[in-house]
Order: sequence, then C-alpha cells, then structure tokens
Amino acid sequence: MNFPKLHTSEAATLCIPHLVGALKSGGEAAQDSVLDTFCLLRQSWSTMPIDIAKSQAMIAAEAIPILQMLMKTCPPSFHERADTLLHCLPGCLTVTIKRGNNLRQTMGSTNAFCRLTIGNGPPKQTKVHC
Repeated sequence: MNFPKLHTSEAATLCIPHLVGALKSGGEAAQDSVLDTFCLLRQSWSTMPIDIAKSQAMIAAEAIPILQMLMKTCPPSFHERADTLLHCLPGCLTVTIKRGNNLRQTMGSTNAFCRLTIGNGPPKQTKVHC
C-alpha cells in the first residue's frame, strides 16, 4: 500500500522478463504473440505514470538483442512491428547507412564497410559491400 502506483502495473511489470524468455525460446507463434503483447504494453506507457513507464521500458530493453536477431529471419510483418518497438526502447541505437559516394576514388577500392564505435565499447562493423 505504500506504492499505489506500482500496484496498478505490478503484474504487467513482473510479466516482462517472462515475455523476453518466450521471445528468446518460443516458437514462431509464441514470438508473434509476445511481440503483440510488447506493442500493447508500449502503447500503455503514454497513459501511465512516467516512472512506471520508464521502468517497464528498461526491463523490456532486455529483448533488444533478441528482436534484432529475429528481424533477420522473421516475416516482414514481424520485422515492421519489431522495428517500431525497438525505436522506443531505451538503449537501442539504430544506424542506417543510406549510401556512400566516391568510395572508389577515396578508398582505392569498392570493398566498403562502416565501423561505429560508441564510447569505450567495442566497435561494430557492417559487412563489406563490393
């Protein structure tokens, strides 16, 4: 009773780690249902107290690497919903490389790639594009 705001969303908050687990190890139908549940939860964040919404988003952020992996193999409908969800989770940075100009002149070859380093973290690199 000391935290009335938490009691209203405690069940949803406690379910998030289980949803992440089902996303990671469940079949395609289960993953699709989990994604729907996360999308509904995300929509509710705008109507709940900011501290609860932030807390739930932080817990849901554990799903980021799983969603990114699934987006490589799942159908387009899953990809679109997962991408929308990823854009609202804290800790997810999406970088889109749109094009490169004059790469042959600048680099001497067309084996182009992009490397991104954030802070002291390990660098991430795209595949080489010829």
